[in-house]
Amino acid sequence: MFIITGNYGEKIGKELQSILNIRLVQPIIKKFPDGELYVRVNEKVVDDIAIIVNNAFNGESILETSFLINAIDKMGVKKIISVIPYLGYTRQDKKFLEGEAISSEVIAKFLSMNNSEIFIVEPHSNNIGKYFSCKVNFISPAEEIAKNYANKIDLVISPDKGGIERAKEIASLMGVDYSYLNKKRVSSYEVIMDLNNVSVKGKRVLLVDDVISTGGTILKALELLKSDHANEIHVVCTHGLFLNNSDINIVQNSTSLSCTNTLNTKYSTISISPIIARQLEKFIEN
Repeated sequence: MFIITGNYGEKIGKELQSILNIRLVQPIIKKFPDGELYVRVNEKVVDDIAIIVNNAFNGESILETSFLINAIDKMGVKKIISVIPYLGYTRQDKKFLEGEAISSEVIAKFLSMNNSEIFIVEPHSNNIGKYFSCKVNFISPAEEIAKNYANKIDLVISPDKGGIERAKEIASLMGVDYSYLNKKRVSSYEVIMDLNNVSVKGKRVLLVDDVISTGGTILKALELLKSDHANEIHVVCTHGLFLNNSDINIVQNSTSLSCTNTLNTKYSTISISPIIARQLEKFIEN
């Protein structure tokens, strides 16, 4: 058994290698002058199981991951396991308007080829599972998030109803209450929100979301929570994109900002490698 990482999964791959104490293989990944990717596994691999660790959220990372899968498959490895800390293109998990492409279906079918099993850390929608032709497992970062804020929080809040199960899971692990805010999205950059009869006055609040992209939802939630005189407001997410320097405004309006290390940012202080390692160990045992 060995681990192989791409350019978009190197840090977590090395952490998993250290936890699981198995060999780490470094592929050759480069670009041709016209921008095309080249991938080669320049080591002899005769193992039965390969664990590929790489994000797949933009064109280059998706191709890189797929090329790694193909290269390992061509070398005769019997079983390929892919770990994808951050999977993109999961918002579009169904057709909302006539003529739309279902991007998550395309990506799922693309990544399923030659894979025995895939582990994905908290995709935006669990509905994408039906599009994979191999077994797929979704990993929750709740346990590590709860550990990070142990004894520091009175109330866990989701910025919308869709994230209530996430807030509930984290709150349960911490032994505190949870709730959600009412939200209506007007556009990609604008939301209307209210407190949903929740009182946060004097409380230490953990505002939790799966992805922070432009930060519009989080900033609106912070405004509401501050207006109700929350004592502290800590913001955490699984995948921190922080587009258009949105992190700056969030930091200025909150007590703290953190995210897991599915993506590398200066706020990636919560490692999800221990949770992934435990899932892989269960797979190996079986």
